[in-house]
Formats: sequence, C-alpha cells, structure tokens
Amino acid sequence: WKAGEKDFMELIAGDEIIKKRLTNLKNKTVMEIGCGIGRITEFLSTNFREVFAVDISEEMVKTGRDRLKNFTNIKFISNNGIKHPHIEDSTVDFVFSYIVFQHMPDKKVVIENFKEIKRILVPGGVAKIQLRGLPTSKFNWFYGPAFSKGEVEKILYSISLKLVKTEGENQRY
Repeated sequence: WKAGEKDFMELIAGDEIIKKRLTNLKNKTVMEIGCGIGRITEFLSTNFREVFAVDISEEMVKTGRDRLKNFTNIKFISNNGIKHPHIEDSTVDFVFSYIVFQHMPDKKVVIENFKEIKRILVPGGVAKIQLRGLPTSKFNWFYGPAFSKGEVEKILYSISLKLVKTEGENQRY
C-alpha cells in the first residue's frame, strides 16, 4: 500500500505536465496498463472518475478485483497485452504504465500498445509510460526491449502521438 501511494504521489500527483493538462481529475478516465493487484490502481480510483485496470495475468486481475471490491469505479480487465477491445475509441483521458513496458517481449508489442493508446486517448489526452533506456541481457528475468529517445520520437510521430517530455534517457528505466 505504501509503495503504491508513494509511486502515485511521485509519478502522477506530483507530475507538473499531468497537473497542467488534466485539470479536475475527478471528471477524468484513466487506464493503467499492467495494474497487477492494484497497487497504484487504488490511488487512481480515489482521484479519477473511472479507472480501467488492465493486466495480462487473469490471476492478478482477480486478486486486484477481490482486494479492491469496495472501489466501484474500477473496471479490472484481463487482456492479451496488446489490444484493449473493452475500451472504446477516444474515451480515456490518461494512460499510465510503470515498470511494465520494459518486460514486453519485443519492440513490436510496445509499438502495438502505443497504437492502442492513440486509439483510446481523447484528443489532448496524456499518456505517461515508463520504458527501458538501456539494453539488458536476454539471460536476465527482467529482459525486454530498450529504446533511445530518438527511436521513441520516431515511433510516436509515425502514429501521430507527440513526445512531450522524457527523463532518464540512457538509463535502465
């Protein structure tokens, strides 16, 4: 709980871009990619009108749903990690993902996720996604694709998304 609260406060509540672009969060919809058991989802729920909590693990989604059953504005969804068919086009104000994309199997899956983010975001919506900045060995359990800032800019440009800010380039996270 404490770690979820700390991450929410630092990564979302304390983010100046989010504060500036997403005023009145209580009227906004958020999708969290890789919600797990709802560590951060719980805090999203108390600050946003509606939360789509998405994960590839049905067991994690079930645990999160059970753990947060008293939070009526959360929709827990298990999916294939690429498509979000339960979420309509242009209906989400904010997409958030932390320590998830770095574990995706390859760049193609990451790019497909960015395309889905573009599809579901409302015009002027915001996505905050943590990516891996440095390659790691395929022998590490946390292996996943790494991206340079230029590579991310090209990918986002190709699907009509704009990179607003980066930090931690050329670092593991």
